[in-house]
Amino acid sequence: HPIIVAEIGRMAGEAEGAGRPALAIDAIALVESGLARRCDVVVAVLAPQELRLRRVMARDGVDEGYARRRILAQKGEDFFRAHSDYVLENTGADTPESFGARALSLFQEILAP
Repeated sequence: HPIIVAEIGRMAGEAEGAGRPALAIDAIALVESGLARRCDVVVAVLAPQELRLRRVMARDGVDEGYARRRILAQKGEDFFRAHSDYVLENTGADTPESFGARALSLFQEILAP
């Protein structure tokens, strides 16, 4: 991912130069790419496998077998828990608003002086 890593570096420098207090990187392979080492904090967002399965099927218009193979090819929940400073659980009971409120609260906690 050298091009992506370089672009993130450029964006981080730009954010720092503008006096922004933080830069968020949304990346499925953050740890595997080595970018996590450049982060002060790593936040994992986890959801139950069956919920992820339904979301992939709806979002990408794929059948269950294909969606399940994609999910099973990903690192497991234990991997992300072990490599993260914080974990946000995204459950089937969440609405976009309730999850957004919990995420905002966590980010405010992380950025607090």
